[in-house]
Amino acid sequence: MVRFTFTAFVAILIACCHIAISEASEADAQQSLNHQGTVTVSFDPDQPANTFSPYHAFGAGVDGHEQGEIDQIYQPANVRAMRSAGFKPLSYRLRTELGVEAWHWNPRGQWSDAQHQQGYWTSDSMPGQPIQTCYGYRLPRRGSTTDQANNDGYSRLDDGDLATFWKSNPYLDQHFTGEDNSRHPQWVLIDLGKTQPVNAAKIAWARPYATEYFFEYGVGKLAGPEAAYLRGERAEMWRAFPKGATHQANGGDVLTRLSDAPIVVRFVRITMTRSSGTAPPNSSDVRDSLGYAIRELSLGTVD
Repeated sequence: MVRFTFTAFVAILIACCHIAISEASEADAQQSLNHQGTVTVSFDPDQPANTFSPYHAFGAGVDGHEQGEIDQIYQPANVRAMRSAGFKPLSYRLRTELGVEAWHWNPRGQWSDAQHQQGYWTSDSMPGQPIQTCYGYRLPRRGSTTDQANNDGYSRLDDGDLATFWKSNPYLDQHFTGEDNSRHPQWVLIDLGKTQPVNAAKIAWARPYATEYFFEYGVGKLAGPEAAYLRGERAEMWRAFPKGATHQANGGDVLTRLSDAPIVVRFVRITMTRSSGTAPPNSSDVRDSLGYAIRELSLGTVD
């Protein structure tokens, strides 16, 4: 008898890149720490240590806002009050990366599927008229459960809808990088919120699916969302499930037994290194066939 217990996710973080730390750079850093010497500091109380220009050193920043809020905030009276503070330079911060959104810096541009006004957007390289406002747009194939902006989005990995799916970054595929996909693994990180027993995973793959992938679980106090980016000397943060490696997979709905006995874990990472290169039906954009796509994902236990 097979009993599969689904576990609700507290947070799922998605990324499509990794940071590789070479052994050479580690050795160089350690050698530099071992150097010793004498540093002489001269101090003259009658001479300034340094100078700065308030015009360049002081300023103000404008944070990202929702559509319609800019007109409400920048009323003439508010603008006069802001200018009275004496700040000169003004920087504008668009928080699309914090909100897991795509930035269309120029409202002029084109969609890859122009007929349906959807797909991949490319802004024109020339701004044309002065750009007063630009927007971030929610990703329809978002993977992150939480974000650092309004935090009102959701992950397509565990929304319970098989018609939606998460899609990884196509520009990390060998089609664009010219390097084997194993050099640019893409991954999903699952945070269960607290330690729970896990020995099985269920994935409903979309297209393209991973043909080579493996499961790991976090160990130690440092294992967590930030550790998913790290390799090299931080590799001890992740330990492979005994039966977590899959080779020559064919997509579809897959139930994988990760270990004979459940392992108590909080963080689980799925690393994908080779893609099927297959696109959804009726797709004509090469980017739809690059990377990886998952409809639903869950963890639990089987007898």
